[in-house]
Amino acid sequence: MANYSSHVRPARNFTNPTVVYMDIVLKKIVGLNQRDQVLTTLLSINMHWKDDYMVWNPEDFGGMTSTSFLSKDLWTPKISLQNKAGDTDGSLEPLDDLKVFSDGRVFAVHPGTLYSSCRLQLHHFPFDTQTCTLIFGPWNHDDKELLLVNQSNSLVNPEHYTKSVEWALIDNNIRPQLTYHTYNPNGYSSLECTITIKRRFGHYLFTMFLPCALLLTMVLSGYLLPPNAPVRLQMSITMLLALVVLQLTIVNSLPASGDLTLITQYYVVVIVITSLSVINAAVLTHVISRRKPMAPWMEKVILVYLARAMCETENRTEPIHENGKTPNQPNSDQHHGVDVATLATETSTLPAAGEAHQQTAVPKDIQDLLQNISTDIYLLTEDKRNSRRSNETVFKLAKAAKILNKLAFIVLGILSFAFTVNFLLWPYHSGE
Repeated sequence: MANYSSHVRPARNFTNPTVVYMDIVLKKIVGLNQRDQVLTTLLSINMHWKDDYMVWNPEDFGGMTSTSFLSKDLWTPKISLQNKAGDTDGSLEPLDDLKVFSDGRVFAVHPGTLYSSCRLQLHHFPFDTQTCTLIFGPWNHDDKELLLVNQSNSLVNPEHYTKSVEWALIDNNIRPQLTYHTYNPNGYSSLECTITIKRRFGHYLFTMFLPCALLLTMVLSGYLLPPNAPVRLQMSITMLLALVVLQLTIVNSLPASGDLTLITQYYVVVIVITSLSVINAAVLTHVISRRKPMAPWMEKVILVYLARAMCETENRTEPIHENGKTPNQPNSDQHHGVDVATLATETSTLPAAGEAHQQTAVPKDIQDLLQNISTDIYLLTEDKRNSRRSNETVFKLAKAAKILNKLAFIVLGILSFAFTVNFLLWPYHSGE
């Protein structure tokens, strides 16, 4: 150690690179920060290399074949995690003493927690699969000075790996590569560790999907109430507010990206369906409360074609003709008054006792009385006719509201079922 320097690469022939053998073992996936896109892993990294100046004959030292040195006393390769994240420098400095053998082999161990950046693809959240890489290599030695060699093509040893609660390990591998920089024509040796993990989505189905699905069911159950029930509009608005609050909770837990996640898309669909339910309830309330008859074409489309499609049959005791009148209803074109002049003429031609054709004049007060009776009968008839028309309009509007309500329930129910089934079956038909 008299002429040994820990700052100089220990190679007698500087034209030959120092080969560093690395054995990287993944102990556990601690977590994946989705907001900051940082993967936290617990690794155990074993390295060994040849130190040409640390070779001795065991017989000269009492048969000693190995010994230990402080890491600061010997040269160690400056290898670091190149895609580090956070405040750490990512360097793999040995944490324990170096083990040195008589043939010059130096062993170093670096167990610890590493933070690496990982670009996440959250489009299929919570059924997503992520692929993260950890790149180990030197910053100040090119491949002519330092060469990294992986001792294993896999990161995982089943005996030492602890399974993650949230993530399932799908695949992992280690492969060497060369990285070139503009300021150096030589490449920089590095090891790229690839980890592919799949999210366990059971927790998210109960905490994110199930509340949304239950709120959607409650919205659709409101169509079982009468179309003019005020509670329908109130219930739909309440469900809409609850959905918006739940969606904001999910959005705040995910990173802002250009693509909507799968769960966010489902929430958007449910919010749209709930909004359509609110609009439908408002429209049906307006239809039932109005007293103006429908246009003939609209009445034919809703009460004839849509009624047949919705299997809504007529339940009135009195059938309705095309002109909107019942068989027993008097025609509006008929005059229901009494002709007083005719009645007076007929009265004046009545025969008297002992005379065959004696003409008698009708008194003025009787004519006035008959005129009043005729006017009253006409007014009563018109009032009855208007009442029939008003009742008929109310019945038609209520029938139209019922048909439209049933149509909206079927359409929105089919959309809700289709999107819900597509969401639940996504992990299977997408191959995730």
